[in-house]
Amino acid sequence: MDKKYYVYFLRRPDLVDKFEPEKGQPFYIGRGRGNRVFTHRQHWRFTYLNFHPSKDGWTNTVPFRDLIYDLWDKGLDFEEEITLTDLTFEEALLYERQAIQIYGLIRYGGCLTNYFYGEDMYKETNHPLKAFFRAREIGQTKICKILAIKGLHQSTLSKWFTGGEPMPSHIEKRLQELANEILAKETAQPKPKQDSDGSHKECQPVPSPPPRGQG
Repeated sequence: MDKKYYVYFLRRPDLVDKFEPEKGQPFYIGRGRGNRVFTHRQHWRFTYLNFHPSKDGWTNTVPFRDLIYDLWDKGLDFEEEITLTDLTFEEALLYERQAIQIYGLIRYGGCLTNYFYGEDMYKETNHPLKAFFRAREIGQTKICKILAIKGLHQSTLSKWFTGGEPMPSHIEKRLQELANEILAKETAQPKPKQDSDGSHKECQPVPSPPPRGQG
């Protein structure tokens, strides 16, 4: 059983957690494994330095991004905290959803910038391609890098994947092309090696080494 997953909180220093007053208030709760908890900082630090709304005139609002940018504009920073470890994917999904329900979403009077209360509650709205990339552990940040479309960010792709916003047709077309390329590589059969005369060379078994003291 794969118990590599964890649940994590991103906390802001300017407000207090109502359940744990000694800690900053969480503004995002997620789950992941490996380096997932730190990918938010890596991604948004890059966009903050290169595509800041004040410089590029963005008009769209992304609560998660805007909150992080606001903290950095004020000289503050958020904190990553892993709260539960050694979980299966299903356990991490359950605990993540429960924690989100406790703190609540900003748009419903809570404090979290999460889009939903947990992914499995919205399976019926998920885009079909989401399952394809997820099964191959190709994250949304990596997809954005592969597509290399200016202005395309992980948070926007997440909304399209989960049904929060309709996916533009040109993005859907590029994602389908990418999926087709991946499938083609997966189904491609390796070609047999050829000798210099063009004939196929049969694989020969590797001989066992001679017993010690012989040969």
